[in-house]
Amino acid sequence: MKFFNLAITALTLIATIACGNSENKETKAEINDTTVVASDKQSTTDAKQEFINTFKGKQFVIVSKQDMTLYLYDETGKILKKYPCACGKALGDKRKVGDMRTPEGIFKVAAIQDASTWTHDFKDGKGVIKGCYGSNFVRLTTPGHNGIGIHGTHDPKSIGTRATEGCIRLPNEAITEFAKLAYRGMPVIILTSDKDAAVNAKEGERVTGDVAFDKGDAKPKQEVKATKQETAKPKQEVKKQKKESKAKTPTGKTKSYTIKNGENLSVIAHRNHTTASELMKINGITDVHSLRPGQKIRIPIK
Repeated sequence: MKFFNLAITALTLIATIACGNSENKETKAEINDTTVVASDKQSTTDAKQEFINTFKGKQFVIVSKQDMTLYLYDETGKILKKYPCACGKALGDKRKVGDMRTPEGIFKVAAIQDASTWTHDFKDGKGVIKGCYGSNFVRLTTPGHNGIGIHGTHDPKSIGTRATEGCIRLPNEAITEFAKLAYRGMPVIILTSDKDAAVNAKEGERVTGDVAFDKGDAKPKQEVKATKQETAKPKQEVKKQKKESKAKTPTGKTKSYTIKNGENLSVIAHRNHTTASELMKINGITDVHSLRPGQKIRIPIK
């Protein structure tokens, strides 16, 4: 099953740049879809292998908060390069602007930018610093959290620590090399760590939407806009369809599934060869934040 299965519903982009990039004139990515990797019980190794198997066939990146390492994989799933990195100061998956957390999930490269002249004030008493992003800023699509990317640093000692405002920080020589190997649309998977997962478990999962890697930076057509016919449906018909969707799928067969600790819809969908969007439709789910371990949902029988 393709990587469309690793996704859930869309959030609105937040206009504030979480990583503090002062280049506000830069074009912002307009993709409103991503997915969150759940795993307070799933080991980093298992999660990593799952994504290696999924994304074989193209070069892709896995960032491990557990290892504090960025891994660049080739088309066969073998490690091509690996770089030590730094990530968000605060533990847990990113939830809001300014929380100093690095988002977890499946994202992709939106742009590879020259950051050699960029400046930033880290509010540490040192004022505005030149060259704080190194040679390049590899901007990621992280819907709901604009301004997250992979970049260099003015502070080499910070590499390997929790030091950033949410971005992934590499040594300067590494970002220069990585920027030459990266490409627009490249999958970037950011995996949680044991400590981050513990925080996520306490707070409840942050679930977001689908990502389509084979459509460039375009939104999936079905989410760009509803047709006039759809928007004109009477409320009674909409309610009827929601009720029917709980028990029906394109094949008409479903079975009960109990959500396990550490799972979210993206993981459940991937493991059951379906999509998160389909699970939401089948179960009439509108508030993904209400999902909890032990809750029963219906999944399609393929």
